[in-house]
Amino acid sequence: MPNGAEKGNEGADLSGLKTVLRDADFTAEKVNSLIDRCKTNRGWDFPSMLCLTEDPRRLNRLLRLFVLGQPVAEAAARDALAPFPLEKLAAAGLVRAEPGGEVVSEFCILPYEDILNLRDFGADWTGRPAEADFVMGVSASSISLALATIRRQGEEVLDLGTGGGIQAMLAAQHARRVVGTDINPRALALAGLALRINGIANVELRRGSMYDPVAGETFDLLVSQPPFVISPDRVKLFRDSGFPGDTFCEQVLRKAPEHLREGGWASILFSWGHRDDEHWADRPRSWVEGSGCDAWILRLRADDVFSYAVQWVRGAGGEAEGADLAPLKRWLAYYREMGFEIISTGAAVLRKRKAGRNWTRIDALEKQDSRGHCGPQIQNVFAAETLLWSLPGPESLLEARLRVTGEQEMQQTLTLESGAWQVKTAQLSQRRGFAFPCRIDGMSAEFLSLCDGTRTLRAVIESVARKFSLDFQRLSGEAIPITARLMKSGYLVPA
Repeated sequence: MPNGAEKGNEGADLSGLKTVLRDADFTAEKVNSLIDRCKTNRGWDFPSMLCLTEDPRRLNRLLRLFVLGQPVAEAAARDALAPFPLEKLAAAGLVRAEPGGEVVSEFCILPYEDILNLRDFGADWTGRPAEADFVMGVSASSISLALATIRRQGEEVLDLGTGGGIQAMLAAQHARRVVGTDINPRALALAGLALRINGIANVELRRGSMYDPVAGETFDLLVSQPPFVISPDRVKLFRDSGFPGDTFCEQVLRKAPEHLREGGWASILFSWGHRDDEHWADRPRSWVEGSGCDAWILRLRADDVFSYAVQWVRGAGGEAEGADLAPLKRWLAYYREMGFEIISTGAAVLRKRKAGRNWTRIDALEKQDSRGHCGPQIQNVFAAETLLWSLPGPESLLEARLRVTGEQEMQQTLTLESGAWQVKTAQLSQRRGFAFPCRIDGMSAEFLSLCDGTRTLRAVIESVARKFSLDFQRLSGEAIPITARLMKSGYLVPA
């Protein structure tokens, strides 16, 4: 085992706990329903959650134990967990006995899809800021990364900055082997427990900073949710990198290609700073150009530095409470020193490719809807971009065979005219991935219906020109750039 390797999922089998929780209806749907009913702009309203779980039925006892971190009478805990023995959880360090015959969970268990994820109890429960080695659970950024990950069967995967291990456990469902790394030993301990509870055997955990634990190794897929917050501190391992400005994220991106095999993919969440009068993509674009990878940089959020600092310093669980403004002022002074006015947060998707000229694409998608898993759409966009960049000129696209992906839907607005319903507007959008909505007319709908992969774009345009009695040259001049846009949005892919 390499230096810095942790035990991972070694130890007593705890997968029986997952069976018990599933049988008790301890599911993502039920837990999220409880959370959503008690959510406020400062986090979860704890008294409301206690109120909703007051009835002593089995699910409520498990929710109080593993979600709310409340003491539960030992006899009630045994009954709720049966037939899984309480002693097994105590031996694994998951629960502890309290005076008065009660048991308390050491960690919060929250389901995401079919996975049980462990995290530390947050400020909503403890009433105090997170400790330095605090372990986060599944967050909005975790879900964004999961949805933007390419998943292929039989891969070898690196999860850089695994934290509680959610990305590694998702990858384990399709990968042959996964390596999860983190600098925080507490995070690795929780990830190891989660692997045992979920019965996952193909994940190895290693301790170390950045790429040190996998020096010289390459993978088919790299996923990373590193400590990407631009912070002047090194107080919290899940948040603060200790590097100046956004240089930690820069290094994660710059070094990722060294650990990708040919044809391998990377999905990385990161933040970067810039001035308001600078183009938002200049810095991250410079980090990936010349890397030997095609790159798609997606901006998912943009905050002015004041809003960004308030979010992390004075938000739920932040270190600045009451009237203490010193931490907030210190963060703002740090951003002035760095010359940052805007903090952008997004994802970079990379694909290692030696053949042909590599390309970099940028998109500001903070106002875009995302509909479920984006992986297939991302692959379609990469195939389209690669074809478009390989063409000697726009008219060369006429010889390409393209097909619709089958992932789009059309919404029409109809008006009643002369006693008949007429289509007033029609909008095409993606059913999976980023919506990329676009207006469409009857001619465009006819055009798309003919793109079945069996005929060239030239033949499709000729057919449309005949049907609508239009000049081919004029129509092709309009259709080529429209086709390119549809390809870039994932509606059309090379056959």
